[in-house]
Amino acid sequence: MVSFFDDTGKQLVDGILGADDIMTDLGSGTAYEWVGWTDLSEPVTLTFSLQNGASIGAVEIGLYHRDELGIFVPSRVTINGQSFEPAADAVPNNQRGDLTFTGPFDGPEVTIVLNHRGRGWILVDEVRFIRGD
Repeated sequence: MVSFFDDTGKQLVDGILGADDIMTDLGSGTAYEWVGWTDLSEPVTLTFSLQNGASIGAVEIGLYHRDELGIFVPSRVTINGQSFEPAADAVPNNQRGDLTFTGPFDGPEVTIVLNHRGRGWILVDEVRFIRGD
């Protein structure tokens, strides 16, 4: 059994990506790179504080998708009030993938809300902020 808990409070911004097999141990423990939420925590809200009120041009979120394990791409991603509806197969089944959401999104905080696609899990390994012009 593995925990998809963020042990450090910084796992989503540590630069370490998960593998296509979530049970892989990349050196820190099985599935350590993944942070996850069940549909019981609907919606999932993540808030990131940015230094100097940075202007963000886009947000990239690393997600995992595996139908048979009940791990799905979110049905809706809302970033600082701007909503996006990724397709169910935006990340191919049995893979990790990055989805990019174009802003701008201005600081000093960026709030990301992830909505579940029915029952199951949302797994995220990394959130990257791409500076705006």
